[in-house]
Amino acid sequence: MAGSHRGPKFQQRYEQARRFIVPMLERTGRPLHTMRALEIGCGEGPKVCALAPMFKEYVGIDLDAQGIAMGRANVAAYKLQNADLRLQEAADLARILADETFEVIVLYAVLEHLTVEERLSTLELCWEALPEDGILYIGEAPNRIAPIDYHSSRLPYFHLMPPQLAGKFLDRSPHHGWKSRVHSEDTTELGLYRNGQHVGFEEFDAAVMSYEHLSAHILADNWFEPMMNLYPLRWFEPRNLDDFAELARGGFWTKPAAAAFARYWIEFVLSKRPVDAPLPGIHFLQSEGKTPTRPDLVGTRLQTLSSEKPHWFTAPAKASSLSFGISKDSVGEVILASQGEPIALWYADDIRSANKGLWTLQSWAEQTLDLEAGQAVSFMAGAGSHIELCPPFIR
Repeated sequence: MAGSHRGPKFQQRYEQARRFIVPMLERTGRPLHTMRALEIGCGEGPKVCALAPMFKEYVGIDLDAQGIAMGRANVAAYKLQNADLRLQEAADLARILADETFEVIVLYAVLEHLTVEERLSTLELCWEALPEDGILYIGEAPNRIAPIDYHSSRLPYFHLMPPQLAGKFLDRSPHHGWKSRVHSEDTTELGLYRNGQHVGFEEFDAAVMSYEHLSAHILADNWFEPMMNLYPLRWFEPRNLDDFAELARGGFWTKPAAAAFARYWIEFVLSKRPVDAPLPGIHFLQSEGKTPTRPDLVGTRLQTLSSEKPHWFTAPAKASSLSFGISKDSVGEVILASQGEPIALWYADDIRSANKGLWTLQSWAEQTLDLEAGQAVSFMAGAGSHIELCPPFIR
């Protein structure tokens, strides 16, 4: 619950939407100021207050009467004239989508709280209701293929267990508040789904389209700079990308699953019509030489840059952009070069200025450039600097 606009929880979620969701929507290139948007499960309206100014009209619906009442007060406090918050039951969604047209539908931190049947019906309803130029925003859904449930139980592989088995491990969770909420539901299975059971590409495959075609409809995903600053790179996310590619090479899939499903938090903008230029794939740069590394709190291996000797990486594919992250303890300058010639210089404080979200463990920057497969790039620290580099990637 976000509460009043004066409270820290509301402000944290409002700022998260303003600093990270707004840039994701802007990346779509759509004329959002001419569009009507619907947010399903808007609660007290922190995202409503942050996103409504982008649109012609913004409608938020929720089944919690207290939340809607607080949300209306928050909207009034922000003096928003185009935001309409409505108390609606889940069963009302089909009628709303049949009676009204929305070019944008937002499902943020919603899918993981629905049963499988509810997820599929909600996705199908939203997708079918969108007009040809419509977009669907999926946000903050924890990924089923993650090796540990950071979101709720905080247990390894818990979210992959069938409910009958998960119920026997439920009380081993160190998250006492979450356990209590699960136990408060009529059944353990329902408690798990109402309190954050994870999501995968399978829901979209079953309700929207085959995963083989999904990548051709993604306008923006969770590998762009805003999302890298919101959600730090975790140790298993590059491995997930490798697994997707290996399954395609082995003939199990005809093409890899969308890169958006490799991260712990699933977040992307889905276009009803195929995009003109599908997003390039994600490829982590191959490090040359054996440089000592240390893991940060989410297991990402950090490499300390030298001010005297460059750290070289080779591009495994042709690319138009490069992304890199630095640790929260980094200070000073980062220098990027290609073919021995400097390309760009960043100050650690400037990189961190983009990162004001929940996570400040890592801060990320994105650099436009043209790289050919096999081309080498290097990173150095400026004189007197201490820079810890996250694994860089290209797309």
